[in-house]
Amino acid sequence: MTWTVDTSGTTTLTAGGTEDVLVSGSTTNATYVFKADAHNLANGEICTFRVYTKVLTGDTLRVCWQGTVVGGAGTNNLVAPNVISPPLASDFSIKCSAQQQNGTGRSVTWSLLRI
Repeated sequence: MTWTVDTSGTTTLTAGGTEDVLVSGSTTNATYVFKADAHNLANGEICTFRVYTKVLTGDTLRVCWQGTVVGGAGTNNLVAPNVISPPLASDFSIKCSAQQQNGTGRSVTWSLLRI
């Protein structure tokens, strides 16, 4: 199997708890992996990444995976700055988001891979 980049980008997050949508509306029946680089988080800044899917076509998108990262003792000082979801099956729709809880809005690069 070969990985394909379904979509990717760089987003400056809105600090203060606003959930920023990174991917919305991808409907290809596939297995996906979401990746993000959170190395720009400063000491104490918190960011949660989420992936949403549907069980049936008429259902509502719901969280199927989330991961939270906390900035370390200085810029670029995270133990593991790359956030990677497990492989997730989606046959109707997938959405990915990031929510920075505090601090200054930071830039993150991200990609959604599919097989």
